[in-house]
Amino acid sequence: MGKLRKIGKKIKRGFSKIGKKLKKGLGKIAKAFGKLGPLGSIALSFLLPGMGSVLSGWLGNMGSVGKFILNIGSKIQKGSIILDV
Repeated sequence: MGKLRKIGKKIKRGFSKIGKKLKKGLGKIAKAFGKLGPLGSIALSFLLPGMGSVLSGWLGNMGSVGKFILNIGSKIQKGSIILDV
């Protein structure tokens, strides 16, 4: 049981590092749009759907790792569509 717990902690640390970097980067964007008030919210709503296609284009060019991440994203999307009834 001890080995499994150690592996779990390593995975958690890895995801936590990635999450902190994303929060730091996306927080700056959200802060800039937040200063614009309602206009910033509207602008952000136009920006985010386009970012999905940009990210999928980048990940598609990354080879097998990118395809793996895209596969996970599509499974999450299909799961959220099923739950959205």
